[in-house]
Amino acid sequence: MTERAGYYIDRSPLGLLAVAASERGIVMVRLQTRGDVFLRELVEKGFTPSKVGSGPAFEAFNQIVEYLQGVRKHFTVELDLRGTAFQKKIWREVIKIPYGKLKTYSEVAAAAGYPKAYRAAGNAVGANPAPLIVPCHRVVRSGWIMGGYGGREDIKEKLLRLEGSYSQLKKK
Repeated sequence: MTERAGYYIDRSPLGLLAVAASERGIVMVRLQTRGDVFLRELVEKGFTPSKVGSGPAFEAFNQIVEYLQGVRKHFTVELDLRGTAFQKKIWREVIKIPYGKLKTYSEVAAAAGYPKAYRAAGNAVGANPAPLIVPCHRVVRSGWIMGGYGGREDIKEKLLRLEGSYSQLKKK
């Protein structure tokens, strides 16, 4: 038997935004995705998608839009992140990075208790199921170089500019 996930998909300042939530909290956020791709991914993760017009997914969508409009700096929705114990430790450290601040993969790994596992930390950051709410865009490469964002470095740059932290980066 699969678990139900309420989802909400609509346009945002960054294009199509999709959010899904279990009964315990947000399980997935996707930026600039197609609805059918998002729904297929939800099913692959073991969820039965159910479109909603209220509830946690809808609330998270609205909070993300407020963030993208420069109105919100903190999210108040509950999370139900699914991953390995290591990934969850990394994601908990990423959530602690304040608005407008940056940390390197090495710093995140060390804060999670794995000072030599910066590459594994980078992989965990890349597997983040709820970007923006878990602000993986605030994690940069050593030497303060922007680094990747799932092939969407232009989005990462926009987010860092929105938060006023882009100027902290060094150019390659």
